[in-house]
Amino acid sequence: TTHTFTRTGNWSNAANWQGGLVPPANVPGGVQVIINPAADREAVVDVPVTFLSGATLTVNPGKKLQVNGNLIRL
Repeated sequence: TTHTFTRTGNWSNAANWQGGLVPPANVPGGVQVIINPAADREAVVDVPVTFLSGATLTVNPGKKLQVNGNLIRL
């Protein structure tokens, strides 16, 4: 499963995700999250998100991800 952030603003806003599907709070192994916001914009992790073993997070080149302490990697 892949979740792709394609707009700008808060992680928790379904409209910012391709297909309107926000990744789960506990991202399981085998799930890929790709951050690819609109030009000169950023994704903001505004809710706690935990990446479990085997889950991946990719921030595309030139894109921005603001974390604010809400991102955990197990």
